[in-house]
Amino acid sequence: MTVAIEREIRTLSFIPKKGYRIFSVNLKMVDVGEFWQLARALGFEPELVHLRYRDETPQIHALLWEGPLGQVPPTLEQQYDELSEQIDPDAIYFAAGRNQAEYELSQ
Repeated sequence: MTVAIEREIRTLSFIPKKGYRIFSVNLKMVDVGEFWQLARALGFEPELVHLRYRDETPQIHALLWEGPLGQVPPTLEQQYDELSEQIDPDAIYFAAGRNQAEYELSQ
C-alpha cells in the first residue's frame, strides 16, 4: 500500500528536552490501520513524526502525546496501559527528559 502525505513530517529528537515527555508508537512494529483506529478509540489524535536518535535513520512514529512533565494528562497512564494490552508493548516509546533522558520502554 502506498500513502501520499500532503504536509511535512516533523522530526523529533529521540531524547526529549529536559522537562518534557514523548509518548509514541513505532509504526514499523504494528499494523498501521488497526493501530490508528485503536489510538482514536482511546482518545488520541495521532500525528505522524520522525523520531531521530543522533545520526541514525529516523524511525516513523505515531506521536500520541508530547509536552511538559507538569502537564501530563491524568488519563495518560491508563491510556498507556490499555494500549500496551492491545499492541506489541515493544512498539511503545514513553520517555521523559529530566537531567538526562529517562527511557520508560515497555518490557
